[in-house]
Amino acid sequence: MRKQKIKLTVFEIFMILLVLVLSYPLLMIVNMSLQTDMEVTLSPLKLPQSARWQNYKEAFTQMNYLSSAWNSFVITMSSTVVGTILYCMASYAIVRAPRWKKFFRVIYVIFILGMILPAQSTLIPLVWAYSKLHLTGSYVGMDMLYVAGAAAFSIMLVTGFINTVPISLEESARLDGCTPYGIFFKIMFPLMKPIISTLIIINAINIWNDFYNPLFFLSGKSSKTITLAVYMFRGEHMTQWNILFAGLVLATLPMMILYFALQKYIIAGMASGAVKS
Repeated sequence: MRKQKIKLTVFEIFMILLVLVLSYPLLMIVNMSLQTDMEVTLSPLKLPQSARWQNYKEAFTQMNYLSSAWNSFVITMSSTVVGTILYCMASYAIVRAPRWKKFFRVIYVIFILGMILPAQSTLIPLVWAYSKLHLTGSYVGMDMLYVAGAAAFSIMLVTGFINTVPISLEESARLDGCTPYGIFFKIMFPLMKPIISTLIIINAINIWNDFYNPLFFLSGKSSKTITLAVYMFRGEHMTQWNILFAGLVLATLPMMILYFALQKYIIAGMASGAVKS
């Protein structure tokens, strides 16, 4: 009993230290966002002499926060919602297809192989194709890019979850006269709540924080996302680091709120998706 308490105490101390280490970059960003430009240059790790909240007001105005956040919000939510529905339907077909099982297995393997291909290797052909199709600078083009880019990992995650759901539930509904679409949307889809929440938070954070795709596929100040708005500080304002760090804090707030709102589903969804029956 005493050994267990000692082990538990050591584990708790280790976890506290780990949290402090992982939180250190975020705390430093907040700290530097409240300093003057001179303090950031000379002593960035020290606490500010007086908190300069004016930095957040300047960052909010200079990065045109509402417009940039709205662009990021539209792209993130539309890509996440459309992608989640498509991933769930595709995964259900792969796992539960009554016919052509080998064909769907081949499709699944192709999706998994997509995780091996580096995203950077597709950049040049994508830029060329988007320019020919006139999709550059449009929300639709960005949605297509993000939905396709997250398909491999998302489908792998959802198929693992569906494999844990007993097929007897669907067979009972089928005997009662429920159509395949009814079985999916009325029975299977509600059961996917943990994995859907996991997909939403993972894909939403990845899309919201993405920098390279908006840089290459969006043009003009009116369509820039929140990450591009933060990046503009480096060139337009001679790298005012305190304003830039304030902009980083403002850029991360929406996703932090989303994460804390859905955090109770993340571990359950990841664990369920990792189990294969």
